Amino acid sequence: MRILATLLLLIPVLCFGQNCLYNKNEIDEFTNEVKKITRPTAIGNNLIATFMRIDTSKYLGVTMRVDIGCLVPGKSYIIIKYQSGSTRKLLHQGEIECGEGVSFLTTLNSELISEFKRNELVKIRVSYESYKDITIYDTRTFSFMEGVICID
Repeated sequence: MRILATLLLLIPVLCFGQNCLYNKNEIDEFTNEVKKITRPTAIGNNLIATFMRIDTSKYLGVTMRVDIGCLVPGKSYIIIKYQSGSTRKLLHQGEIECGEGVSFLTTLNSELISEFKRNELVKIRVSYESYKDITIYDTRTFSFMEGVICID
């Protein structure tokens, strides 16, 4: 019976944990602050996603490998298009950055996390000073749901 209970507790870890690759996954020994940062994952041509958790705050980072201008907080955005056809606009909340390889940063609230868990992403429009539409690689190789699960 004890073995069965242990196996049942491990199923979520075995099913979801094996896909989680982290650059950082630790709990600060002084503050007990949780820090999880997934490894950057290529999700489209010249587009990389990273999920982060610092204590109870969760973030999505999206990096373009090509220069499409400057990121400006509250002005630059990405639009996520789901397989259902619905879209979601997210504003940049990080610092002003310019050039190739800049990282878009936005906070993930519980509503958005739930949305990521329910929907498959098919395209992202990245808009800094100009915009670029990027088709997401095969959704079987990357799912925003998996990224969100890794920082929960």
